[in-house]
Amino acid sequence: MSHKRLSCRQTAERTGLSEFTLARYRAQDRGPSFVRVSRNRVEYLEDAVEAWVNARTVRPSTEGAAA
Repeated sequence: MSHKRLSCRQTAERTGLSEFTLARYRAQDRGPSFVRVSRNRVEYLEDAVEAWVNARTVRPSTEGAAA
């Protein structure tokens, strides 16, 4: 398990979301788990970001695939 922390900018780059969207998700209790380092700074645990992205990964169904 990695305890590496990512900045909002790094998290935005990895998820494809904007920093604004990440802030909105934090306010709505959505998105990856984060650590409030200070009043004006949050960081994300790398493992939590990866788990959040993986949980939203849609795998194509084999149903309907041409054989």
